[in-house]
Amino acid sequence: MPGERHAASTDDQYGTLLERKLRTPSFVIREGIMSKIAPSLRVKLWLLVALSFITACGIATAALWLNHEQLYRDKVKSLRLVVESAHSVAMALNADVERGVLTKEDAIRRFVAVAGTIRYDGQEYLFINDFDTRIVLNPVRPDLVGKETAGLKDANGRFFSREMSERARREGAGTLEYAWQKPNDPAFYQKLAYFKAIAPWNMYVGTGVFIDDMQTEFMNHLYWILMIVAIVALPALAMVALVGRSIGRSVLGLSSRMHDLAAGKLDTPVDGTARADEIGE
Repeated sequence: MPGERHAASTDDQYGTLLERKLRTPSFVIREGIMSKIAPSLRVKLWLLVALSFITACGIATAALWLNHEQLYRDKVKSLRLVVESAHSVAMALNADVERGVLTKEDAIRRFVAVAGTIRYDGQEYLFINDFDTRIVLNPVRPDLVGKETAGLKDANGRFFSREMSERARREGAGTLEYAWQKPNDPAFYQKLAYFKAIAPWNMYVGTGVFIDDMQTEFMNHLYWILMIVAIVALPALAMVALVGRSIGRSVLGLSSRMHDLAAGKLDTPVDGTARADEIGE
């Protein structure tokens, strides 16, 4: 029949053109280079999962770090409120000194007596030093009163008492971290102090708390978040492995079919046509 001969002629022409195209040096070279450079679909899927996992861990860690920073700011705020409350008492007594109601020595004596009785969070206390680093008040170590602490260093070699005195004189108030020991514990822990100058008396009042519990809590939360993200990612990894294996087999089958076409085998069946997904279409 003329129509059948025309269809057969068209198929032969198509097969010949396709064969020529697939066998051209440029196509063969390009195909060889891309097969060596381009990663497989399975690798791409694994990279996508890895990127998602890293992103999730990054977001969780950032959120946890922001929460830690907020806790730190809240801690500083609570210390500042305690110190400023004591500082207001000192300023009230100094006002009596300026009016001639009290002498400076009596005002300092009264302030030290009041500050020495203040406790918060159970056992935390206030301390008072002068600008020359001499201790005016230390409720837990009264034997240190009157001693100079300019040469006192923490576990990291930081002259924290000297630095605190200098900053109180220069800046008026601030925070300082240093490593110190807890009672009956030889280990050193990070401590956060807030201080504020009582300028008319050339001294400052401050308080400090250990913050190692915040750091420990942060690390514990970080470990839990990473563990949860890992557990959630395992099913995704298994799914990617299955999908990647299925797609990889289908693509390899199609690639084999293309090579058969290039070799002139136009009657070779195409695998995957029974699939209900895009590959089958």
